Amino acid sequence: MQPLSPVEITNFIKASILCAIDFSEGSRNALKSAIYMAEQNKTPLTVLYPYRLNQVERQTDVSQLRKSMDLEASKSFTELTQNYLRTNNITCDFRAEVGFLQDRIQAFVQRNRTGLVVVSKQLAIANKDGLDEILDKLQIPLMIVPQNENVKDQVPTIKPFQKNAL
Repeated sequence: MQPLSPVEITNFIKASILCAIDFSEGSRNALKSAIYMAEQNKTPLTVLYPYRLNQVERQTDVSQLRKSMDLEASKSFTELTQNYLRTNNITCDFRAEVGFLQDRIQAFVQRNRTGLVVVSKQLAIANKDGLDEILDKLQIPLMIVPQNENVKDQVPTIKPFQKNAL
């Protein structure tokens, strides 16, 4: 399977771009690429941070834990993007949601018109089986961004929807 050309990419991006992150360095690079794609295509961007409510000790009320994690994620996102989102050329929405990555992506794409999903290479590898399964169902391309800091020097891999695309 060959990566998509820039013309093919533009054809897919008719709606919003969804970028899944976990606040790792690789996710920062994925976010930079998603912002660039959104700016180039004048497309809205939604950034999704899926997380699990795992408690080591059941000392915290689950609703309090969720509120705390949402607040921390929002704060981290604001810090992360203050250098990246300098332009008002795109709209960017941040969502911290409880659940597995593939489930949150699937739910978002089913409810929202989405033309491209962007993830870091680490997230793609860690969630390979689940992403393969939903890409086949959703028929949407996935852009996998390298984890190297020099993202500008690397070409992200954009896989068309196809079973076992990862």
